[in-house]
Amino acid sequence: MAEEERQAMEGEALLQAIREVKEEHPDFGIKRVWSFLKETKNLEVSEKKVKKIMQENGLIMQDNASSESKPEEGNEEEGKDDKEGEEAKKKKNAKKKKQEKARDKAAFDEWCKKILTETAYLVDMVPADKRLEMPPIFRGYDFTGSLRPAYVTPQVKVPPHILQPDYAEKSIPLGEIEAKRSTLVDIKEGDSIEGMRLAGRLGREVLDIAARFLRAGVTGDEIDRIVHAACMERNCYPSPLNYHQFPKSVCVSPNEVICHGIPDCRPIQVEEEETGKRGGGGGER
Repeated sequence: MAEEERQAMEGEALLQAIREVKEEHPDFGIKRVWSFLKETKNLEVSEKKVKKIMQENGLIMQDNASSESKPEEGNEEEGKDDKEGEEAKKKKNAKKKKQEKARDKAAFDEWCKKILTETAYLVDMVPADKRLEMPPIFRGYDFTGSLRPAYVTPQVKVPPHILQPDYAEKSIPLGEIEAKRSTLVDIKEGDSIEGMRLAGRLGREVLDIAARFLRAGVTGDEIDRIVHAACMERNCYPSPLNYHQFPKSVCVSPNEVICHGIPDCRPIQVEEEETGKRGGGGGER
């Protein structure tokens, strides 16, 4: 009962305040009465409640009621100014994003140029006219299409401070072989799960870098050098490297090469595959 009395008293007080506003500004409609109450009398009340009280007490003139659906004089200009301000803000934000994108692209291109310059010695040891020649080891191989392998640059080692899998030196994944022989289910938990999450995230980052660099005309070898550098910057071992003697840090598989293609000096055209290991886990894309 006390609550009902309190609400009734608040309603009476609000009605009195509305009457005072209407006496002073008889031309005010619902919206302007509500705004006036909030701004001058500091009343925290909803527009819906003001409208209800005004309707119940006959405080809405016919002309005012009809004008609620129309913009009040002066408000139309304000609305126009607000709209123009929003448009200008959108254009400014779009320009800012475009500039940020251009700076980001320039920084990425500069990084790629730096990496390729630093590792150019790997390919410069072979004359340009010899880089597209098929290695002798593939002579007599029964190819399924017109694609032919080209020169493969020497394998690059990973610095000792980076955690390396058991196949990094001798190419045989003993841990994997042993796990396959076991009938036990390896339940991951704690640090193992966090390591897998980290490996997956880093693998995704490196894949995005490779995809961003990939374009018509670049070679598989260049993609490999970019991927290897990205892995080294993240203290991350590139999973394919020396796995069963795989010579590179990334699999590059163009045209009829289904998967696990070895990056060479022939320009790439279609797709590539990248994996990464970090924190004891492996992430493949």
